[in-house]
Amino acid sequence: MTRNRSVKDRDKSADEGDAATADKIRTALSDMEPELRQIDGVLKLLSILGEAGDTIEPVALAALARAGESAFEQLSAQWRSGFEASRGSGRHGHD
Repeated sequence: MTRNRSVKDRDKSADEGDAATADKIRTALSDMEPELRQIDGVLKLLSILGEAGDTIEPVALAALARAGESAFEQLSAQWRSGFEASRGSGRHGHD
């Protein structure tokens, strides 16, 4: 009976660990949305500026580049966080 309880406790612990991992992944994906919108906006603005045919000040282009870079850096960090969480999900069954 003790052995069955030990197996059940281990399975319950693994299920809780998987749920926590899934929550971490969902959070990481959800946190990516603002940066994805920002990158989308920067790309749309660059397309509009490119189609307009007007001369754009280098300072303005540099500001857009910085906005895109910042969003990309944050997005990359969030992606790595989600990826690291997903790597942890496969460990429970192999302990």
